[in-house]
Amino acid sequence: MSKKNKAYYEDLFVKHLLEVGVKTWCKSYDMGYYYYCFWLLNGEQRFWTNMSEKHIEEIEENAKKNNKK
Repeated sequence: MSKKNKAYYEDLFVKHLLEVGVKTWCKSYDMGYYYYCFWLLNGEQRFWTNMSEKHIEEIEENAKKNNKK
């Protein structure tokens, strides 16, 4: 997948996460890659590899907002 395509699909993925709402998430590192796991308010569990810092910040804000409710 080219970087342009990955950025496009990452945008769609994050849009979905933010629309549904992130309950919590975690990050791990192995063999040069960052792996992310997201638990959403509707019960979904979603995964992504090597996400941009911009999107991580958006997801963090969303999770904090959702956990204050």
